[in-house]
Amino acid sequence: MSPKRFFPVALFLAATALGWAWQFWEFRSFERAEREAQMRQGDLILAAAEGILHQQCMMAMGTVEDLKASLEAVRTKVGATFLAVAFPNGKPYLAVGKPSHGKGGLVTRCERSFRFPRDCPICNSGKGPSGSCVKTTLPRGEMKICLEYPEVDLQKRLARRRVLFFAVGGALTLAFGSLLLFYLGLLRSVRLQSSLAASAERVRSLEFLGRLGAGLAHETKNPLGSVRGFAQILLKRDLPAEERIDAASRIMEETDRIVARLEEFLLLSRPARLRMKEIPLKKTLEDLAGLVRLELAVKGGTLEVEGPEVQVEADLDQARRLFMNLLVNASEALGEGGWIRVRIEQSKDGTRVVVEDNGVGVPEELRETLFEPYVSGKPSGTGLGLALARGIARGHGWTLRYEPRPGGGTRMVVEMGGRRG
Repeated sequence: MSPKRFFPVALFLAATALGWAWQFWEFRSFERAEREAQMRQGDLILAAAEGILHQQCMMAMGTVEDLKASLEAVRTKVGATFLAVAFPNGKPYLAVGKPSHGKGGLVTRCERSFRFPRDCPICNSGKGPSGSCVKTTLPRGEMKICLEYPEVDLQKRLARRRVLFFAVGGALTLAFGSLLLFYLGLLRSVRLQSSLAASAERVRSLEFLGRLGAGLAHETKNPLGSVRGFAQILLKRDLPAEERIDAASRIMEETDRIVARLEEFLLLSRPARLRMKEIPLKKTLEDLAGLVRLELAVKGGTLEVEGPEVQVEADLDQARRLFMNLLVNASEALGEGGWIRVRIEQSKDGTRVVVEDNGVGVPEELRETLFEPYVSGKPSGTGLGLALARGIARGHGWTLRYEPRPGGGTRMVVEMGGRRG
């Protein structure tokens, strides 16, 4: 079992065990308190019976049968099953009701020590005939008074409490089990979502590589056809030197073109390993802007870099490639007298670079696939520039996105506030 499953299951078992232990302790405490109350009640009954017997003896009222009748009255009133005055060996002297002897229903048994009074104040005062007192026939010495009475009410209260014990324990188990099932379901859902996302990413990667392969085949086929044609020209023996040199030059140009496309393909299919260090962002952008301004000057265009100098962690060569792609694309989209603005903006979320122009903009039908390979709005474009730029941004943990610019033109935004990927 994985740790993500083991710990919640262990927590569920521990919480359930603690819940049941708590309820069991509550039940046992209640039972103990109820039984103690039952015993106290028995002691009170015994004390009352003892008081009645003493009063009758002291007042010299009645016979032994009268004492027994008094015990019977007490037993009947309290609903006891057995009440007796017994010798120390347990043999009853005065007994009413039937003892349980451990048989039948549940009963509470109480007993306490007891002595019949020895002297009769009436006989000793000379007002009564000597020897007529009941005490003259009562046993002397230590005895005990015993009581047994049913636990019907006690057992009913314990039964109700037992139902509550199982109800609360079951409810806690159900609650903890529901939480466990919810967590495991959530865990499974997250795992399935992760698996689906990974599968979708693999599908996108395969589709991406498929488009790359198709595009590479297309971009390589035409130059190779040209190379073959120029090679056939070179096979002519009577070819003038000027034409031979021109054919060889064309072969070299087409070969360089093929190599460049292969390098771009490798960059897209296997991103370069980044050599990260702190670089001055504005200075880097100014250096690149200086290269682009030379071409813009021919058609009267301008390029401005605005914002504070910021140190960012990046691979300098790859960052230059990313921003150079954006500047070249903006430059090629400009008409006469157009402009490009590059702004460095900072916020609590991080740093971002905005590259915008007032050129022709991006056609509506290309905006959804703008960053896919071999998608280009320029007749002579390869469609790899923005795909490479986004790959470089992702490698740094940045995001590159397109935004339509109000009034026409294009806006590209590089967000640098994200986590490095």
